[in-house]
Amino acid sequence: MSVTHLPCWTQVDIHWDQVIEKINGDVQDGFWGYSNDKTIDEILPTIILEGNNLPSSFVPIAQKVYDEFGFDIVDTYVAFTPQSRTFGRHCDDQDVFIVGAIGATKYKFDDGKKYTIWPGCGIYIPAGVYHEPISCTPRVVLSFSNANG
Repeated sequence: MSVTHLPCWTQVDIHWDQVIEKINGDVQDGFWGYSNDKTIDEILPTIILEGNNLPSSFVPIAQKVYDEFGFDIVDTYVAFTPQSRTFGRHCDDQDVFIVGAIGATKYKFDDGKKYTIWPGCGIYIPAGVYHEPISCTPRVVLSFSNANG
């Protein structure tokens, strides 16, 4: 299967206060990290939240992804500035489905294709496909995958 962009895939009603709730819960439980180490010369990196605590506004999206794609885990990526660094160009060792929740994120692929993900847009990225996420605005994306790879 190839990269599939699904513009206007679902309705999203996630707000920053629910994202802060998610950050607080995952930090308290120890299920979080950064996309890269912060240095004096760098802007705040993207925060990665990996806990199972889902604010109520995340649940309808998660349920729809679970039902339609069978993915069973979700990580939340949060960038407070458009300059926040991501993982850069990389490939994942498993299929992922990304849903925009707040703001805009551009995904660039080695074949030259580019997609901008807004709230409610989805993008399916098969394992092994190199891509580069770029923060366009302060943003939140939900990244779904399977626990068993």
